[in-house]
Amino acid sequence: MHPIVLAALACSIISGVWTNPSSGHINTAYDLRRAGTILFLFVTSLIMGMVVRMMMKSKSKAQRFDLLLVQVLIVTFILLIRIIYATAQAFLSTPQNPNHNTWVYLGLLLIPDCVATSIYTICGLVLKPSQAPAIGQGYIVDEAGVPSEIPQANQAGQEADKVAFSQTGGPQQGRRRQRRIRGPIHMLIDAVTGKDE
Repeated sequence: MHPIVLAALACSIISGVWTNPSSGHINTAYDLRRAGTILFLFVTSLIMGMVVRMMMKSKSKAQRFDLLLVQVLIVTFILLIRIIYATAQAFLSTPQNPNHNTWVYLGLLLIPDCVATSIYTICGLVLKPSQAPAIGQGYIVDEAGVPSEIPQANQAGQEADKVAFSQTGGPQQGRRRQRRIRGPIHMLIDAVTGKDE
């Protein structure tokens, strides 16, 4: 979705610059504004649909009403109202009739933005960050180099694999080897030097 959001943002920025009455691209600016609002409307609807689907597919009540999902659902609903108004405004406005009402702009654009930002800020302070396992612990890497979390029940088996790996000097056939997940700086250095751990 990022390319769509970037395209919509670019359309909105260019249209904002070109809507200057002295600009020779004022008609193109209004077309770009309409295109940008349509793209934003599509992305907002898509995000809301994904959140609703995730809530419907949840297997427990706690999972369904997780604060992370609830906040995104509430904020996307507010943004959906805002972007519907912005889209309608973009299609009703013309260079000859900008059709701008300060109070409607305040009630349907600025206040929803403030409420959405406040919800994200408050929930961001309330939500506790997930505890990631320490580096070199809790992850295994398969033959394709894809890391995945080690199930707790298989810790003993993974320790045995680590011992077998260190004794044989390489991964055993059909088993997954464990290695330390390196940070982005180390990965960049390894990529530049051609070193493969």
